[in-house]
Order: sequence, then C-alpha cells, then structure tokens
Amino acid sequence: MVENTFFIVGGIMIGVLVFTLAYKFFIITSHTSLKTLSINEFGNFYSSIDLACSQEKKSLIKTDVSVPQFVRAIYVSNDTKVIPKVTENIKNGKIGSGNYVCMQFKTEQQPRCQKVKCNVFMPFIGSLETWNDLKLLVNKILGKPMIKEYSFNISKKNYGVDITYDDYQSFKLPVVSIVYIPISNGKIDITKTGDWNNENINDLEKYIFEYSQNLTEILTQGTRYKWYANSESIPNINFYLVKTKVVYEEVPVKEGFVNLEKILNDIDVCNFVDNGVKEFWLWVYNENSYNPIEFSTVMGYKIKDKWNLDIDSDGEKDYGLISKKIISNIPVCRNSYSIHSFIITKNKGILVGNYTHSIEAILNYVDEDIWNEFNSSCGTTDCPPNLDWPGCLYNWNSEISKNTNCINWISGGNFNQQINCHTWYGNSCKDDDGLEYKVWWMQNIPGRNNGIKFGEGKLKNWWAFIADFDNAINEKELVE
Repeated sequence: MVENTFFIVGGIMIGVLVFTLAYKFFIITSHTSLKTLSINEFGNFYSSIDLACSQEKKSLIKTDVSVPQFVRAIYVSNDTKVIPKVTENIKNGKIGSGNYVCMQFKTEQQPRCQKVKCNVFMPFIGSLETWNDLKLLVNKILGKPMIKEYSFNISKKNYGVDITYDDYQSFKLPVVSIVYIPISNGKIDITKTGDWNNENINDLEKYIFEYSQNLTEILTQGTRYKWYANSESIPNINFYLVKTKVVYEEVPVKEGFVNLEKILNDIDVCNFVDNGVKEFWLWVYNENSYNPIEFSTVMGYKIKDKWNLDIDSDGEKDYGLISKKIISNIPVCRNSYSIHSFIITKNKGILVGNYTHSIEAILNYVDEDIWNEFNSSCGTTDCPPNLDWPGCLYNWNSEISKNTNCINWISGGNFNQQINCHTWYGNSCKDDDGLEYKVWWMQNIPGRNNGIKFGEGKLKNWWAFIADFDNAINEKELVE
C-alpha cells in the first residue's frame, strides 16, 4: 500500500515536472517566435518608410504592423544614442521626427535603429504595462494574444514622410517656421534686428529652431482638455515642426507692415499647404521700421462658399480671411492655412498670447454668441476671469478671487467656484506674462468628448476649427 502511494505521488511529481518544463519550453519558443516576428515586422515597416522617401509627393503606402507586449517602443529620431522616455509620448501620441527608425525591446538596453533616406514624422507607438495600456488590457480580458495591431498610412510630403495610424486620436498640425536674417560681411547685420544683438548666424538659427519646437510643446499641452483636473487627458492637437525656412535677407516690408504677400510667395506657400501644412510661424524682430501682422487665417478655394470679404463691393466674395488687418493679394491655396508672427526676443508668455488671440478670433467668427458666453465664464487671453474689466487687463497674477463656473462650465450654469491666480499658478503666482494662465485658459476650451450640453444639443470639439478648419467650417456652429 505504501509502495503504491509512493509510486502515485512520484508519478504526479514527475508529471508536474514534465508539464512545467514543457510549459517553459512553450513560453520560450513562443517568446522567441514573437521576437522574430517583431524583428521581421519592424524590417518590413522600415522598408516601407524608406521606399516612401523615394516616392513622388502625395504618394501613399498602407501597411500593418503587429507590436507584441514586450516591444517597448517604435519611434523616429535623429539621435540613436539618446533613448527617449516613451510612456507619456505613446499615451499622448507625440509626434517624433528624424531620419532613424528605431525599435526597442523591453529586455534590451539599446534600441535597434535603421537610417532612412529622408526626414520622417511619426507618432510614438509601443506597449505600455498592461494596466496602463487599454488595448493590451482588453486583449487580456478577452483572452486574445497580447499584441497591438497598427494600420499605418505612410505619406510622402514635400517636407519628408508623414506617418499616422488609423485610430490616432488627436488632430495633427504640421508647422513651418520662417525667419529672415539680414547678412553683412558674413555676419548678422544687427542694425536691422531690433534688440537681437548677437552677430552669429548659427546661434540665431538654433534659437529659432529650439523656440519653435518648445512652442509646439506648449501649445500641444494647452489643448489637453481639463488636464489640470485629469492628467490622463490627451492632446486634442499635436503640433509639430516639419521645416524651418531661413532666408538671408531683410524682412520684406510694404507700407509699414511686414509684407506677407511676398514672404508667402517666396516660400511657395501653396506647395506646403497642399502637402498638409496648416500653419506658418514667421519670426520677426522688435523693429520700429515695420509692424508685424499678428495672425491671419486664409480660407482656401475648397471652401470658397464660406469666403467673407467683398473688397471691390461688387456683391461677390473676393476671398476669406480672419485677421486683424485686411491684406490684399495674400496667396490663396486650395486648402486653408494660418500665418502667425512672433517677435524673436519676446518671452514665451507673450508668444503664446499672440497665438491664443488667433484662437479667439476664429471661434468668435464661428459663433460670436456662444464664444462670448465662454469668455464671460473663463476670461480671455488678456483678461483672467477673476477680475472685471478694465482691471483684468494683463493682470494674470492677481490674488483677488471671484466666483465663476469656468472649471465646470455649462452654459447659463451657476457661478459656483472661487478662482484667482493660484488656480492656474499653484502656490506661487508668477510674473511670466501670463504663460501658465494662457495654457490653463486653453485647457478649458471644450475638446474631445467634453460632454457639455447646450440647449437641446451638445458642444463640439472646438479644436477642430483650429486644426481642421476646412472640414469644421462646413457647419459653422460650435454646437451639434
């Protein structure tokens, strides 16, 4: 009897050992197979991108990529040695740029990178920890393979290759920066650059590039709806710099203003616009010899029925423009675009304010009544909502409190919360020309899935009018 029991127990133990070894072998084999699959998928993806670099403009390649849970990230970069912090980049759909396509496994310290023939612009993708990755979590619950599937559109543009995937949640907003640098004897002619007094050309070019990149990040952060209350809120718009155009001449001037007509024609603006560029950022100097035009949104031929200006009073609209100044002969393209002017030596608070003025103008153009309701609760670029006019003007760091319903804005709702500068600055109210206030103000603009009811309807994602004007303006309403 004892011997039989011994043999039974021994058999069970041997069976468990065999099963464990077999299971481990299966896991190792499966992991190896998936790793080989990942390497092959990455190779095919890289080849598709490299092929797109050689294609004609506006060509499109579609490809699918499987990303198992042990792939940390796939991204593009100019530096293969610096490994980015990818978690937030993946969650927020941040768009990287560079001429190296990289993949990194979670078990490896260094990424595997391949160089391509052109600049590439692509959102970070990859697998987060299961609890932090909705796709993987759903697959686990449903008993499906722990693999994320991406369907990519790889487009050749005049600025490189631009990549997106089918369920990418944010609007993409590619930007071209423009700067005119007057040269004399191989150096910057600082007699024509206002308070920029560095003669080194490389220093100014680097400054413009870095400031433009930084501004894309600040504006992207500003489109995260109610981010101050929900850190999981992702950007409604991802701004990204695709090119910096440097012209070694004086800033063109016409009748005391920056000559936008010449500047835009010089860079062949419609070539960029028809390749998907939405905005142009013109960097000018703090000069007394001309006035910059802060912003202009130029409506394209595609929405000619929405044009708003009859210059010659003949009863027909000559073009569509949202601007502080009527500009004659500004280039009109098939698609709409915006141009913004930024003064090089101004700080970020002022630059962001230049941009938010254009947001105000566009949304006011779409629906003045609803936009005014929003302003009465949440303030404006230059007047925070804790102060009344005119004491509010540029007074972003006042500790005076006022009741407002901005944070829980509902049209006609009760004023139910006291706010002051600590609402947007935290413990210490800063003197930063309203930078943090303006970002907070942007984050209150109704975005994706805002859930705000308005009368018998609900509010749209208002950021569509900034990033996708041609489609959004077809229904000129902030309510759906």
